[in-house]
Amino acid sequence: MKKNEGGKNKPKKKSQSASREDFLIVGIGASVEDVQFLKEFFRNVSPDSGLAFVVILHLSPGYESSPAEVLQAVAPIPVTQVKKRVRVKPDHIYFIPPNRHLTMNDGVIELTANSETEDLRAPVDRLFRTLAEPSAARAVAVILSGTGANGSMRLKRVRERGGNLYVEVNASGADLDGERLVLEIVRDAAERRKSEDVLLESEERFRFLIESAKDYAIFTLTPDGIINSWNAGAEKIFGWTEAEIIGKPSEIIFTAEDRAKGVPAKELKTALRKGRAPDERFHIRKDGVRFYVSGVVTLLRDANGKLQGFVKIARDLTERLEAEKAIRDKEMLQKLVGALEDERRRIARDLHDELGQKLTSLRLNLEKIRKMSENEAMSREIDKIGLLAKSIDKGIDFLAWELRPAALDQLGLIPALDNYVKQWTLFSGVRAELLASRLKKRRFVREIETNLYRIVQEALNNIYKHAGANNVEVLLERRGDLIVLIIQDDGRGFNVKNKKTRGKGIGLIGMEERAALVRGTLEIESAPGEGTTIFVRVPALFAKRGGSDGK
Repeated sequence: MKKNEGGKNKPKKKSQSASREDFLIVGIGASVEDVQFLKEFFRNVSPDSGLAFVVILHLSPGYESSPAEVLQAVAPIPVTQVKKRVRVKPDHIYFIPPNRHLTMNDGVIELTANSETEDLRAPVDRLFRTLAEPSAARAVAVILSGTGANGSMRLKRVRERGGNLYVEVNASGADLDGERLVLEIVRDAAERRKSEDVLLESEERFRFLIESAKDYAIFTLTPDGIINSWNAGAEKIFGWTEAEIIGKPSEIIFTAEDRAKGVPAKELKTALRKGRAPDERFHIRKDGVRFYVSGVVTLLRDANGKLQGFVKIARDLTERLEAEKAIRDKEMLQKLVGALEDERRRIARDLHDELGQKLTSLRLNLEKIRKMSENEAMSREIDKIGLLAKSIDKGIDFLAWELRPAALDQLGLIPALDNYVKQWTLFSGVRAELLASRLKKRRFVREIETNLYRIVQEALNNIYKHAGANNVEVLLERRGDLIVLIIQDDGRGFNVKNKKTRGKGIGLIGMEERAALVRGTLEIESAPGEGTTIFVRVPALFAKRGGSDGK
């Protein structure tokens, strides 16, 4: 059998525990008569137990033998006859010659020549002493048989260092009861170690999960409501660091009114009675800011059912509330705008149909009276009244058109805007032009047409009142999935960042709200003396034939 300082590498499945640095190290002291027992013992060892075995026999210093070769034939894990130096690995067996001085540092066995007579007589004691110091709680000491006190003196050292197991068995002659006993003890130690490893890994994963949950506040409370753990998410949401809040009562994060009502204590009582207590309410951050939180308090008990305390998991719902409020506000604004447009349409129709017709009738009657009159002075007065009635009639038509142009409903946005820009030029004396030749035959969905028309209307009114411009250009075109409206003037401009300037009227705010109603955006570029440009971008939603909408 070939072997080296690192041990015989018999092919085997790699253990999951092989990469761990905290595996158990089992030191076994035996005599030459126990070789048969060791064969049976290692034949039954699991190939992936995660244990390392260090074996030393009670032999005379001059005894030359290689039990490793005998055991390798039956053992399912590699067996190494240590000569000088080797690193201990799990799922390996290491045989130590009795006539060497043994040391173990940082998981490495190193052999040197003996220098003390006592070491020659007590090799098992030396093994256990060496195992106890660096391995501490990872050490397992097993004596199969010995000579005198060899081994027993250092079993106490293993126990003092917190070793997992203290075993002393007389198994000379391969006693079957002793074999089963030692095997079961070591198996028990291995299984216990595996269970501990699994538990440790589970706890580490749970701790990592808790600490990495930055969007959730997770903290635990004692049975009387004192905070005793606090994750990073809780620090982010509530503003208190772990050092600041550990040891404080949970009332610290509740509002003054909830503390006065005894809500914190009631929450724990509910969890104690029902196992959990969900709620949504306002809480207080460290800086005193109120914010809305959804949380649940859950009861914590140990394996025996004893109350350990509570855990609370909470989430900041401020963004959700703000989003819900924004949706509600938008829906309300859409209803208001819709109602306003309906009212504009009704008033425009009444002005045109009723008042307009009555003014037309008045003008016809005045003309009739004018023809019947022979008094020149009276005829002149009748003519003046007729001109006034004509002016009023024209003004009412313009007012009805401004309220809700019939062309917008009948022909669409482009014809309505084209007419409006021309009429506005005549009214204001400012040269204005609409550029939308590529979209003349397209109809947008009704909401987009209405809101873009109102934005242009408001922008031109603002230009007339405030800009002092000579030229205005209105551009409407499609760019990919967007309809872009650009209104540019060469007027005096203004400081866009000046909130007082933006807040002088509801014009700019109203335009922004109208753009938002159709899922669009509005941007303004301006500077004193450099004119103003308004950019509006809305989704390209066109009306299909038959009245349906689409892209």
